[in-house]
This record gives sequence, C-alpha cells and structure tokens, in this order.
Amino acid sequence: MWRVVAVLLLFLGASAQAQVGRQLVETVEGPDGQPRRVLFLLPPDPVAAVLLFPGGDGVVGLGTTGFVRHEDNFLVRSRDLWRSENLAVALPDTAGAASLLGHRSSADFADTAASILARLRVLTGKVPIFLVGTSQGSTGAANLAASLPSGRIAGLILTSPITQKNAGGETIYDGHPDRIAVPSLIVVHAADTCRIAPPGEAAKIAATLAQAPRHDILRIEAPSPVRGPTCGPFAPHGYLNAEGTTVRQITAWMRDVIH
Repeated sequence: MWRVVAVLLLFLGASAQAQVGRQLVETVEGPDGQPRRVLFLLPPDPVAAVLLFPGGDGVVGLGTTGFVRHEDNFLVRSRDLWRSENLAVALPDTAGAASLLGHRSSADFADTAASILARLRVLTGKVPIFLVGTSQGSTGAANLAASLPSGRIAGLILTSPITQKNAGGETIYDGHPDRIAVPSLIVVHAADTCRIAPPGEAAKIAATLAQAPRHDILRIEAPSPVRGPTCGPFAPHGYLNAEGTTVRQITAWMRDVIH
C-alpha cells in the first residue's frame, strides 16, 4: 500500500524540466504494516530505473518535501547523478528511523523492498529496473534480487559489498548470491582500504553468482581521498570525489545489458 505525502513539480523552463521531471515522496507500507517514506525522482522519459539501497544503518531521514537529513552515503548524495543519466530513481528510508543493520538478509526485508519495487514499476511503466546497493546495502539488494521471480528486474549492481564479518552481522554472502539469476555487476574502488570490504574479494563474489547470465567486475581507479573512517562514505569505499565517474560507468554497463 502506498500514498503520496508530497508532490513537487519543478517548472524550470523547457530544457531544465526535461532533465528533472517530477519528484515524489510517497509512503509505502511493507508486509509488516510499517510505513516508510520513499523518494521517487522521475524524468519524463527514463531509459531505465534504479532502486537504491544505501549502506550503513540505512536511515536517510527523508522529509515530506523531499528534504534529506542524512546526505553522507554514496547512493544518497549521488541520487541526482543517476537522474541526470535519464534514470528514474527510488530512494527509500527506513520505517521510524530504525536501523537495518543485521536485517537486510531477512525475508521480511526482501518482502518490504519488493513492495517498493512494485510501486516503482507502477510509476515507470515497462522500463528496465536495476537494483543498486552500496556497502551494507549491497546485501539487501542481493537479497531482493535472489527472492524475485524471473523477469522482475533487469539487473543488479553491488558497490563496495561487505565480505568480512562485522558489527552489522551480515556480509554479501548472506544475501544469497548463489540464487541470483540476473546480470550482475560488482563495483569496487581500487583504493578502498576498508578491512571488511577488500576490493580483491570481487572475484570471489563473482564466483558465487553461478546462476547469473553474466557477472562483471568494475574497478574504479579515479582519485578518491580519505576524509574519515576508511569504511565510511568519505573515502574510496564511498567513492568520494569519484561519484560522477562511478555512476557513468555503471550506467554504461546498464545500457549494455538492456541493449
């Protein structure tokens, strides 16, 4: 179930409006009955759509007008870059600001994410939809991809996936990658020194995607400084200063998949 809590129509002139389109904030209820807000960025004629799974605790702090309180995460702060590639975007918050740490590999999480995916499908029609996760969020994206029937999504992108046990209690392997049967891309930054997400593990993750019709690895080489914890958003782990390059290269892979 969903309801619109805010609609922002941006009238910025013909050329700007063609790029920006609509912004919606809706409340989507999962099988648990708990409401969570979802930000939808909808270009007039998108070539594809992305459902984003932020990392960390997953809390975005999304207001009814589209204001985002917690901007740090790579996927949160790059949301307009995805839209600039003519992609529709869905960015969900958590219910009641509850942490998702330790819950992203659960059946309940997948069921709730599937409800958000269903709403994105209604809003975007028949365009291909990709799931994009980062860090801890990659586990959630993988879990949803593994649980969906054939044909629901066009592909899966896992950026900076967690492979080592950690305080959150989950790794990408808890997201059932062996059950994923859609084209999949593993993205790592070559300079990532996060101890629980070493870039060298990408090949091991790819080996578990035995059912995927294709699985590729993308290594980002663009300069990215460390301005905080190595596993945080302001480091190569979060593609700091490399957001544009990363989004463009992922989008190029997506276009190759759908064409």
